Amino acid sequence: MYVKSLAINSAGHVFAGTGGGGVFRSEDYGSTWLEMNTGLTNTSVSSLAIDSMNHIYAGTSAGIYRSSNEGRSWAPIGLRNEFVNCIAFDISGVIFAGTSNGIYRSTDGGSNWTLGNIRTTSTSVCSIALDHLGHVFVGTYSQGVFRSTDKGLTWTQSSMGLTDKRVNSIAINSSGHMLAGTLTGIYISTDYGRKWNAPNSNQIATAVSVIIATNPDWLLVGTFFEGVFLSVNNGLTWAQSNANLMFSDVRSIAIDHHGRAFAGTAKGGVFRSVKQ
Repeated sequence: MYVKSLAINSAGHVFAGTGGGGVFRSEDYGSTWLEMNTGLTNTSVSSLAIDSMNHIYAGTSAGIYRSSNEGRSWAPIGLRNEFVNCIAFDISGVIFAGTSNGIYRSTDGGSNWTLGNIRTTSTSVCSIALDHLGHVFVGTYSQGVFRSTDKGLTWTQSSMGLTDKRVNSIAINSSGHMLAGTLTGIYISTDYGRKWNAPNSNQIATAVSVIIATNPDWLLVGTFFEGVFLSVNNGLTWAQSNANLMFSDVRSIAIDHHGRAFAGTAKGGVFRSVKQ
């Protein structure tokens, strides 16, 4: 099964969003799964996110759905004409949704949405990250990285040195450095995205699908062709971490509070690490 997104709530329950099968939930660390699609009329789920109240948001190929009961039922909350690639929240409750047409924001729980000013031709927003200052960063498929310092009201391009502007994923490590996963590898910025350094011999030089920052200095990267890479020094060096991972096309990664890693693949479902 094609697992496009993973999320884990405060109870340790794992949710998997799939391409055509909707949402599944596991309460036993991925050993068994239950289909959770009541009210989810669009089952092509490209993104999952969980807010501070344990509400689950599912971004689909036709809008966003929300569940307030651990996925037992879903209700649409907007953007029905949008393909939603990613969802994120800031500490004040603003919801950000990256779509194939740009970045949207909602300040009222998803009742109303406004489109940000980064919309240009083919600006599909693939990923969203927020730093400790509350700045919002988005990675786009063709225009690189954009940054907002005012909760998404205005945006400026932040792609100097980013020669590959097809950014599938953005993450921020424990040092505050930013990592952008592109189709040619990982770029790193040490100045809040103002300038990016190209991949070098210590970096990953393959197509990156997802980057996850864990505590304190560990990073996990999923790739389209070479499985999972692990860094234990905030991205200075990397090593492949593919033991028993039977499929190398990894589209999503999540980490639970015990340090277990879950990898969603394009053809083989979900895999769980024995230890991180």
